[in-house]
Amino acid sequence: MSGTEPSAPAPRRGRLYKYVFLIACAAIAWHVMQVEERAPRQAEASAANPAPRRTVSESGGAVPLGASTFDQTIASGIHVVDFWAEWCGPCRTQGPIIDRFARNQAGKIGVGKVDVDQDGELADRYGIRAIPTILIFKNGEVAGRFTGVTDEATLVAAVQSLR
Repeated sequence: MSGTEPSAPAPRRGRLYKYVFLIACAAIAWHVMQVEERAPRQAEASAANPAPRRTVSESGGAVPLGASTFDQTIASGIHVVDFWAEWCGPCRTQGPIIDRFARNQAGKIGVGKVDVDQDGELADRYGIRAIPTILIFKNGEVAGRFTGVTDEATLVAAVQSLR
């Protein structure tokens, strides 16, 4: 026979992979569109109802700090500030420790939190490269630094050494 014979049909597996690939691409495109739509809606909602910056924590825990309140808050006395982010797993572990520390130290020192996603310029100013990072300020100057989850006893000891 000559080389003019029809070739064997392509395996069906190739077609199946092609359809799976197309479905996966469509699912990814749908997900991206949903995320892109969600961001402006969240921005509109937060612009319509901005969360006020509190000077006293309603839960008795650490006080949220932002760029507008940070410098005046740490200017005098001893302040412990937790730099964190909502998406950070170790930060979620550190959060309750900081809140408990804040309740136990109420009236003695200031305890605050800075969300690095909302106030990245503060994180840049203090060279925060990993979170959670806790800075201890005395009269506006950095007097201590802890990176990673830090237990309450370590924080208490660090603060007592500054008094």
